[in-house]
Amino acid sequence: MSLATNVYSPSPVTFLGYHIMGHIEEQLVKFRHDGCRNVLILLSTYGGEITFPEALVSKIRDMDFENAYTFILDVAFSAGTLLALLSNKIIGFPNAHVGPVDPQMIVAGPQGITSVIGAMTVKRLIEEVIPQLAIQQGIGKEGLARLYAAQDLYLYEKALESIKYIEDIFSDKICKTVKRCEELKKLLLHGATEHSQPISLRQLAEIIPEKVMLIDDSPSQPLSELVISYRALLRYLFNFESRPGVAPGTIKLFVIGSKYGEIIGEASPFPTQVPPTRPPPPLQEKPQQK
Repeated sequence: MSLATNVYSPSPVTFLGYHIMGHIEEQLVKFRHDGCRNVLILLSTYGGEITFPEALVSKIRDMDFENAYTFILDVAFSAGTLLALLSNKIIGFPNAHVGPVDPQMIVAGPQGITSVIGAMTVKRLIEEVIPQLAIQQGIGKEGLARLYAAQDLYLYEKALESIKYIEDIFSDKICKTVKRCEELKKLLLHGATEHSQPISLRQLAEIIPEKVMLIDDSPSQPLSELVISYRALLRYLFNFESRPGVAPGTIKLFVIGSKYGEIIGEASPFPTQVPPTRPPPPLQEKPQQK
């Protein structure tokens, strides 16, 4: 099963989310009907909904598959990293990348403008930055209270809930499968400075070698050739290929790959269909004066 979102034209609608869960379940039913006991997920994504990885792995377990493995094609950030950690084994080339799993929250700002802010950033602001500022400025308890009153404490509460969710995932599921779990949490959660910080699979393998399997990335190896060909096919499907009758420039939302080679989900990048461009009419020559 290949779960690859459009990393070539990133958009929130292409990220891992529940809108693709039904399509995945259809594939899993086919696999079970064919007698498959294990699932290998080919993963390439910038992330998605925070609860999606646990839901997907739980669904795989509930359907009596023995193991779920993830093969990281190139990148598996955020929720993609969490999905990989929840699987039985992470496979990939040493130069593939994962990223921090600190939760990100969408915040509505003035004039309806939304922004994304990290839950760990909110937590540090309330628990560390503001108290330190109060001490440095000598504003006392009343000044500290005013600073807190100016903050969105509801956002702080939601940040703590999101962080606790990830902490529970580590404690209940991931830490039971690795030895250096606290070091892993520091790298991917508590010590993360940038949510988009790339962490090589080789670096991850040094911390949890029992969980990560690195494979030879030499182009001469048959498996490497297959992966490179697959990534080239994804680029073509996402960027250039359109179904008959679909507007030019259509973006594929996601691909669910199996031996049946199904392509599911398309959307136009334009709010309305753009009419085809027509060449200008030929210029008429002016009659010359005699």
